[in-house]
Amino acid sequence: MIPRPILLSLLVSVCLGTVSTTSQYGVIKAKFTRNNELSFPGKVFENHVIKQFSTKYQVTHCAMECFLNVRCQSFNFDASIRSCQLNDASQIDYPEDLKNTSTPTAEYHLRNAFSLDSVSTCTNSLTITSP
Repeated sequence: MIPRPILLSLLVSVCLGTVSTTSQYGVIKAKFTRNNELSFPGKVFENHVIKQFSTKYQVTHCAMECFLNVRCQSFNFDASIRSCQLNDASQIDYPEDLKNTSTPTAEYHLRNAFSLDSVSTCTNSLTITSP
């Protein structure tokens, strides 16, 4: 198991459909599994955004950022514009803030919607600087 501080890097990369982080030990690949019961396509959670950023990659980048942020309880992701919003609350405590959206590529996820399955070394990856 890789210690949590190694995962707290400011550099994030993607290789082979998984999210990776760069540390003093090289590029570390994190593989996630999605729990569809904790994901809500066509929904967004409003009024609780603590961090917003764009990503060139996929929803697992948002999942990893949420996993690394102790305040993150849920997140919104819009695949069409690659936008991620981390939230400090969820629809469990604020059901009135979970809204339908007309954007078909928008989805809302609880923090545990993605579970961290494995961490390993990644080679030949493209590295980007996280905002």
